[in-house]
Amino acid sequence: MNIMFIAQYYPEYSFFISAIICPILPGIDHGHISYNSTTYKSKANITCEEGYRLINGQTNITIHCQSNAEWSYGNLSCHGN
Repeated sequence: MNIMFIAQYYPEYSFFISAIICPILPGIDHGHISYNSTTYKSKANITCEEGYRLINGQTNITIHCQSNAEWSYGNLSCHGN
């Protein structure tokens, strides 16, 4: 497993700040993805266009960036009603 992260060293304070980064999700046909960030614990909202739903029957869902640098989702695709 490859975990993506960024790190920044601040020599004047002698410490590093690092963050786990989830990948940008590919586009979804008949849907839209919006992010507040792609770092650990951030959220992404998936919304299907009118007349389309996710595999679970919902028209939208919020997923989270997990500590393993993966999004908490299953099959993200919008299907016609």
